[in-house]
This record gives sequence, structure tokens and C-alpha cells, in this order.
Amino acid sequence: MACSNLAAMYYSGEAVKKDDTKAFELYTKACDGGNAIACDSVANMYRDGESVIKNTIKANEFYIKSCNGGLFKRCLYLGIMYYDGNKVKNNYEKAREFYKKACDGGELNACYYLGAMHFSGSHIEQDYDKAEKLYKKVCDNGDPAGCSGIGSIYMAKNNYEKAREFFEEACDDRDIPACANLGFIFANGYGVKQDIKKAKELLEESCNSGLKEGCFILGTIYSEAKSYVKAKEFFKEACDKGYRDGCTSYIKVNEEYSTENNIPLWIILTGGILLLLIIFILIFGIKNEKVKDALAWIIGLPLILLFWYFSSWITTWWTAFKLSFFGF
Repeated sequence: MACSNLAAMYYSGEAVKKDDTKAFELYTKACDGGNAIACDSVANMYRDGESVIKNTIKANEFYIKSCNGGLFKRCLYLGIMYYDGNKVKNNYEKAREFYKKACDGGELNACYYLGAMHFSGSHIEQDYDKAEKLYKKVCDNGDPAGCSGIGSIYMAKNNYEKAREFFEEACDDRDIPACANLGFIFANGYGVKQDIKKAKELLEESCNSGLKEGCFILGTIYSEAKSYVKAKEFFKEACDKGYRDGCTSYIKVNEEYSTENNIPLWIILTGGILLLLIIFILIFGIKNEKVKDALAWIIGLPLILLFWYFSSWITTWWTAFKLSFFGF
């Protein structure tokens, strides 16, 4: 412990002249003596290249030492790193091991991530029972994400009444995915009387909070109700948030809405050109200013509608272009 404290003094320059090299030596000595925090500090110095050559492999070695020494937040970090393939090759088995170690050490986020792996069967065997136990640990400790996770398990089992109970509990604690799932249940009347108004409120809240799935489900509700303008609005929002299905639905519903108008494009173009000619003749051929102003207001509305039509068409084209070339 003395080596670690002295290393911290040299590293910060507190009461002694700052010396990163000396700090590194002392942190390494303390780590060798089993000090997990010192191991973490050595790892950070390798990661950032402080007083030593930057070395990601060595940094990971010392992060593992700090995890094994009881620094469970670092176990969580390692789990995320191996799961995402961030600075290391993806290794889902290692991710699972580190998540479990962190969870056993009291890191609730690790319990949630491990539960999510078991729930989805993401790179490990799907196991709802294990997922529920892990989610329950998170939920019982006051984190609504765990309660929402249990709700998702019951929904996957088509037990919508139990799912609704857990989603309501989580949504009341401001868990946005839970609110979206609750909206989905009310929209479809699963295990509860269908309530489109309540569904819209919940989904709009989740969409406004940045949940792309909430925007998409809301767009679907409006599309099924043939409220295409609102459907387009929410599908586009889902698309802008990176939800691919939102992009494809936006293109589809925009085409359906345009077809519903049943006005051929050549008629709109011809009408637009004639309208501009009429405006030119009227404005420059009439001397009375009041008459000019009145005509400007009368003709302005069709122009606005024409602009709206083409802006909608251009937006659809741009969305299709992004979907084709960029995947969203």
C-alpha cells in the first residue's frame, strides 16, 4: 500500500516533484504485491503511453490483473471490451466470464449485460431462467432496466399480463424501453384492453427520448390507421436515428401516400409552369398595388402546396439513396 501511495504522489506531483517514470516503477512494484488499484494504474499508463511506450496488449494484461485482484468495475470494462471487440478481437466467451466475475462482485450493469446475453442467446445458449435470475438481481436493487428485462422475458413467453406488470414498474421509474414495450402492448391489446391513445402517449414519449424503436412502432400505428402524414413523420425520425426498418417503411408509405393523391407528375409540372407564368403576367401587368397584394395571397397557397409536394419527393429520394449506399 505504501508503494501505491508513493506512486500516486509522484504521478500527481503532490508533495514531491512529478515523475511519471518513478510512479510507473512504484505502481508496478505495488501491483506485483497484489494491489489491484496499482495494477489498474499501470494498465492506464501503458494504454496512454505515459513514461512507457504505448502498448495495448500490456495494458490489457494489467487490466486483467486488476480485475482478478478484486477491482470489479474493471472486470465490467473488460467484458464490454471483449464483447464489442474494442481494441481486442471479439471474444464472447471471455466477455461472459468477465461479466460473470463483475456481477458476482456486485456490478449490477454486468449482471444486466450477462442477462441480456442469456435472454437473446447472443453468442451463448439462450436460457430464459438464467436471464430472469440476473435481471431480478438488477431489478431488486432498484435499477428499472432489470425490471424491464424481466418484462421482455414474459413478453417472449406470450405472458403479456406479467410482462405489463414489470414494464409498468420500470416505466414508472423512467426506463424508456419499458415505456415503449408497454405502448406496444396497449397498441395491440395484448393481455389488456386495447388503448391506442395510451399507446401513442407512451411511444411518443419514448421516441422523443431518442428510442428509435418507439418512433418506428408509432409510425406503424399511424400507417395502419392510414394517417400517412404522421406515419411518415415517425418513420423518418426512426430512420434518422439509424433504424433501417424505419427507412424502408418511410419510403413505402411515402410512395403509397403519393399514389393515393393519384395526380400524375406531368400534370403537376405543367400546372406549376402555367401558374408561374400567370403570376408573372398578373404581378407585372397590374399597376394597382392592392390588387397585386391580393393576388399574391391567392396564388401563394398553390405555390406552397407545390413546394410541399416536391420537398416530400426529394426527401424520399434522399432516404432511398442513404439506404442503398450507407445502409440506413
